[in-house]
Amino acid sequence: MNDNRSVDVLFVGSPTNAREFYMPFYYLYLAGYLEKHGFTVEISNPHEARFEDNLACILHDVQRFQPRFVGLAAFVTDYDVVVDLAGRIRREYNGTILVGNAHASIFPEDFLFENSPFDLVVRGEGELTVREILETYQSNKDNSHIKGIAYRQDGRLIQTPKRELMDLNECGMPAYHKIDVSWYAQPAKNIIRGLATIAAVIYIGRGCPFQCTFCASNTVWQANARVPGQPLIRKRPMSHVIEDLRIL
Repeated sequence: MNDNRSVDVLFVGSPTNAREFYMPFYYLYLAGYLEKHGFTVEISNPHEARFEDNLACILHDVQRFQPRFVGLAAFVTDYDVVVDLAGRIRREYNGTILVGNAHASIFPEDFLFENSPFDLVVRGEGELTVREILETYQSNKDNSHIKGIAYRQDGRLIQTPKRELMDLNECGMPAYHKIDVSWYAQPAKNIIRGLATIAAVIYIGRGCPFQCTFCASNTVWQANARVPGQPLIRKRPMSHVIEDLRIL
């Protein structure tokens, strides 16, 4: 790996989630799509046993790659950890810090408080929005032309119009080459109770036809604008699904 090349964006996993046995698909799809459009992407997703060791690996990668952008993902359960991690990164990094995923999509204001380490929130589906950020975002400028983001300007929270949901034919393949897939192929007892099992997830579409009150899924998708005539459930091309099976 050439550490001197220019890295457009480094996606960073949470230090507390590093021992999970499911791949970080939100980053894999983003990386695959962005690489298809000519951007240089890295993923920092260490698998050390101790929180402090994972944190050290992440901070080392930020220093090593010096990316234009750092991207984080936040669920409600790891909000405090992600905010703390962003603060630690900010103390050593002068670039732009993004945050997305469920919590950030639904409540962007939770990440854009006064003196927040985050510069931008990506709301909802991220591929098209992150691509436009990499192409056109300028720090301390008016970025209201970028759909699907939130940011602070002159002490106010700015939310731009919703980004349209993408055509999954354009999505591309997950960037498996950016993570240690062999680590996820080890037998683990966390997947099915007590059984030493190897498992992988394959997504065949996006969206959900149900409205379960305990689930954030549709609330997150509603952070995007539906394209008129587009079905609620979008399917990946079958050729992509078969290629996923072949790789895994």
